[in-house]
Amino acid sequence: MASDIQATVIKTVQGVGYLSAFVLSLVICVPMSMNQDQFKGRCLLFSTGTWQEKDGQFLVNWASQAYCNYTIFVAVIMFVISVIQFSRFVKFLRRGRDSSFFSAFVDVLVNILMCIMVLIAACFVSVGLNTWCGQMTKRFPTCSEAGGSVIDKEDGIDPSGFYFQMSVAQFGVWLSFTIWVMLLTFSVVKLCRYHHEENLRVSMAKERKRLLNEDLVSEVPVNPTNHQYGRNRRLMRNQNEDRFEEVTNSADDQGATTNQGLVNDNNEDYQVENSSFQQQHSAQNSISNANLVIENDMEHNDGSLSSMASSQHSYNSLPKGNQIHIDQRPDLLK
Repeated sequence: MASDIQATVIKTVQGVGYLSAFVLSLVICVPMSMNQDQFKGRCLLFSTGTWQEKDGQFLVNWASQAYCNYTIFVAVIMFVISVIQFSRFVKFLRRGRDSSFFSAFVDVLVNILMCIMVLIAACFVSVGLNTWCGQMTKRFPTCSEAGGSVIDKEDGIDPSGFYFQMSVAQFGVWLSFTIWVMLLTFSVVKLCRYHHEENLRVSMAKERKRLLNEDLVSEVPVNPTNHQYGRNRRLMRNQNEDRFEEVTNSADDQGATTNQGLVNDNNEDYQVENSSFQQQHSAQNSISNANLVIENDMEHNDGSLSSMASSQHSYNSLPKGNQIHIDQRPDLLK
């Protein structure tokens, strides 16, 4: 609400300022044009000369007409710009809108240019009039009294009222400079406000994006013990596999040792049934113990089930020769 009131006040002040600049452009242009007409197209600004003793006329060394023409040109430019800008801000006030960032930036540039041009014109009028009045006061007590006398019959100029005309133009040009400085100030304030709002909008967008990302991340539960739990499961699985391999290897070693301890003799057909039965029974007990260990580990760790199944399958796929078939022949080494 406060920002809207501030924007309305700035628009109103700018509209009044452009209206004032429109009026002051006429205050500058009209007297300068009248003076140009009375002085037969010559410009009294920065003009000098000498007073003649024989007839009391002023022999003028006329300065360049560019000083007066530049001042009139500045007044015309100020007239056009002030009309356009005043109509714009009247529309803004009626529609409740405001200028964009780009148009505010253009307004700042135009105001800077007009301040520079009006300042140069004001310096031309003030310094040029002082130079002319310095020549007039050599014969007349004041510069204004010189306007009531014929000072240059040869050129056919009419000096009546020149001081009033130039004084009005000087007042108008310096007041115009003040108005354009004020307009420049309000334009810069508006541009800074737009810049601040743009930065605020960008920062809010970034903050909103950051908050959305945080919300998305917070939706995924993160357990710091998941990785440790996964490592523990892998370690337990590896331990179970190593334990089962040790058990199966021991069983294979026992079977291999038994096979190595047997000597096949083609002449003997006697078989030690008791010894082979005990060895088979011990191997089966070892395998049963291994299965019990694996089942206990599978109850504590569900991840080792697949490993145990694969190991059991590998055991079942052992060759038939490892099942300890012994010929019924006497052991000659006993």
